[in-house]
Amino acid sequence: MDSRDVRSHGRFCGAMLALLSLLSLSPAAYAAEPLDELQRLSDEGQYQEAYALASRYRQQLEGDVSFDFYYGVAAIESGEVHEGVFALERVVYRQPEHHRARLELARGYYLQGDDARARQAFERVLRSRPPAKVALNIERFLAAIRLRESRYQTTAKAYIELMTGSDSNINAGPADPLADSALPWTLDSSVLETDDTFTALLLGGRVNHPLTQHSSLFASVDGAWRRHANEGHYDNALATLQGGGRWQRENQRRQLALLLQQYSVDETVSRNLVGLTAENTWLQGAQQQFGVTLTALDLSYPEAPLKDSRQYTVGVQLLRAMDGMNWVASLSAGREIAESDSDAARAQADRTIYGVQLAGNWQLGDATGWGLKYGATHSHYSTHYLAGLLPRRKELLSSLDVSITHLLSKEWQLRGGVTYSRNDANIDMFNYTRTQASVGLRYEF
Repeated sequence: MDSRDVRSHGRFCGAMLALLSLLSLSPAAYAAEPLDELQRLSDEGQYQEAYALASRYRQQLEGDVSFDFYYGVAAIESGEVHEGVFALERVVYRQPEHHRARLELARGYYLQGDDARARQAFERVLRSRPPAKVALNIERFLAAIRLRESRYQTTAKAYIELMTGSDSNINAGPADPLADSALPWTLDSSVLETDDTFTALLLGGRVNHPLTQHSSLFASVDGAWRRHANEGHYDNALATLQGGGRWQRENQRRQLALLLQQYSVDETVSRNLVGLTAENTWLQGAQQQFGVTLTALDLSYPEAPLKDSRQYTVGVQLLRAMDGMNWVASLSAGREIAESDSDAARAQADRTIYGVQLAGNWQLGDATGWGLKYGATHSHYSTHYLAGLLPRRKELLSSLDVSITHLLSKEWQLRGGVTYSRNDANIDMFNYTRTQASVGLRYEF
């Protein structure tokens, strides 16, 4: 055998040894390098690159749990949601306790619009007690599912709240008997400022019934019962019923609602209210809304018919939402017209009204939020008070409210707040200040 034959034989033997060496490698050795690279790309958020890599190796590696997981995540993040869902379904079929895969699968179902399966998968992950941050993110998805479902099917919510607190002026009375008043007498002590502690029960519910994709009917009922520790004759109850329709088209939302309300003191009806409100809101992107509201109210007082009146108001509102907070500013102007044409009626229930309100809500951490609200209403009555003995009544009612809410769970809330209000009037008997503080436990279901 000459030298050329020896060299040719050597090259052939080397090639055969290399081929045998490759054939002796396990399938895992083939897969290790692309799997490592696929995991690295996914962990670094390079999902397009990860999806392209997975697509090249799909035929060889499909069915491997690790490959299917990273392939599924990358596909969903790249917009190929159906591919990703199929891959992740293979993972949870083979490993039912692979909670991270189930979480990503739930997100895929959500993106597909399959709310029933998305909710089921999210809730199963929640039952595994994931970290707090993951649980909070799941709750946000579940809330979004509930909101989306409310647009297409009838939904209902209800609440009940127990509250206790103190009130520095339960009857909104003046602090002194008007010794320096222009009147030739002083007020009886029974109408002066009175403080007390109280307990309250609040409960209510909401129902929303979609008619089409863009329209729905709604109804709500709310009740509040307040009992005082010492001054039982000031115990009161408020019942409110509201219902109407909503319509939404592109960047506009419209609402028309009928309002019924009854306020009772010491188990006697003090005021009845029937109202109609119309609202048009312009949605300016996801973070800003501007609205105009028209309100017409009919107020009747069975125990004091001189105060019967009709009230008409127009208001504008601007709402702005930002990360961790939102705020709203509103202005209103209105006219209240006494039902009776007598001077006595117009002195009590005929006025022009101007109002302003500023409110903000801030999120403190994952479960706690607080709010701050300021409001002021100026009233100017149309005729002199007490048959001309006193001037036309003018007053400015202002209030400042600070509140805090802490979520104990999805259903339970611990709530507290302090409200300070002040009425400044040009007639002494209508001047007062009032501070209310309360804490309550609320259950929503």
